[in-house]
Amino acid sequence: MLGPLGRQLLAIDSVIEGKADVAPIDGYALDLLRRHDAGRVARVRVVATTAAAPSPPVVASARTSPAARERTSEVLCAVHTAPEMNATLDELLIERFVRVAPEDFDVFLELQRAAEDAGYPDLA
Repeated sequence: MLGPLGRQLLAIDSVIEGKADVAPIDGYALDLLRRHDAGRVARVRVVATTAAAPSPPVVASARTSPAARERTSEVLCAVHTAPEMNATLDELLIERFVRVAPEDFDVFLELQRAAEDAGYPDLA
């Protein structure tokens, strides 16, 4: 199963089957489903959205050497220039990979703080 779709399919199917009234669905996963399983997505509707946020980072094991991490980043950031990857990127709805800074993910900390301030220190 590709990327986040396994978890997302379970959540969407729970709504479709009436086991849940609503479910949180990752925006990228929903876009992939719209592309590859439009019939399933047609059976649900978006009722609310959250603020835009970066996609999850690509991470490596702490055992991965700095040189290997850097080479991986270089290759990913250049993959859009390789014509043989065009179909794969299109299927994944990825235009290109870009480097990000740690502060680009601060939006997630802000969301966490807002949840805690609203009385939700832990999600069940």
